[in-house]
Amino acid sequence: MIPRLNIAIPETMDGALEILKTQNSLPLCGGTDLVVLLRSRRIAADDFVCIDRIPELKAIEDMGDSIFVGAACTFSEIEKNELIRNTAPLLASAAGMVASPPIRNRATIGGNVQNASPAGDGLVALYGEKAVVVIESHCGSRVVPVRDFVIQPGKTKLKKEELIKGFTIPKKSNVYNRFFKVGRRNALAISVVNGCVSATCEEGVLSNIEVVLGAVGPKPICITELNEQIGGKCYTAEIDEMVQAIVERSISPIDDVRASSEYRRYIAGISVRRALREAAGGRR
Repeated sequence: MIPRLNIAIPETMDGALEILKTQNSLPLCGGTDLVVLLRSRRIAADDFVCIDRIPELKAIEDMGDSIFVGAACTFSEIEKNELIRNTAPLLASAAGMVASPPIRNRATIGGNVQNASPAGDGLVALYGEKAVVVIESHCGSRVVPVRDFVIQPGKTKLKKEELIKGFTIPKKSNVYNRFFKVGRRNALAISVVNGCVSATCEEGVLSNIEVVLGAVGPKPICITELNEQIGGKCYTAEIDEMVQAIVERSISPIDDVRASSEYRRYIAGISVRRALREAAGGRR
């Protein structure tokens, strides 16, 4: 049975941080996972701080070489924002694949990252974007690369009394950027495998290859070996087969109700190969 909840609704950052400092409360925004977390006893709390009325957490700003996306921005807002679509295409694409429209209208990027699910579409996209987490507390602010922020499933480096303000994302320079998601159905599905592929291409030769895969380990995995092994080479059928082998040995998926580890290895490789073929202009 779900307990009675006490929810404070501050309208300023200082107000929210003061509550987090003086009370044993947890931040709450979209709340799309709240009932699930309470029923499964993954969290045990009665007091929450609703942060969806704080303007700084809803901001989307052009910072010159980077953009800032507030933690309370919903996936619908992210998907439709022109600045994000033009400068952080992986995040924009991932936002449009999260769950269903009603959930995208409520679920936030900050909550998705703090949940620290290795299958989180927003989290995987921010890995691919090389985003930095901006964290606030009554003691000041600090930043942590998103790739260092997640410790293990459900656990991050966010400390008690801290709040995720948002994410600083460097503007993409790669010519090709693709976010993909493989699920058991087209909507309302947790990813069996998801990932980001970025690259530049000149006459079928790929370089600056960046691949991140989700749902294939305890947290998203960056496969740097691909750029080391095939970067600067023409994408041939032989290279294509090599990609499959590199991906399969670089990940550590598990068996669960959604898919077997064997299938995850196979489909992760296939998905990356499809993306790289496309990046190389269809060469095989």
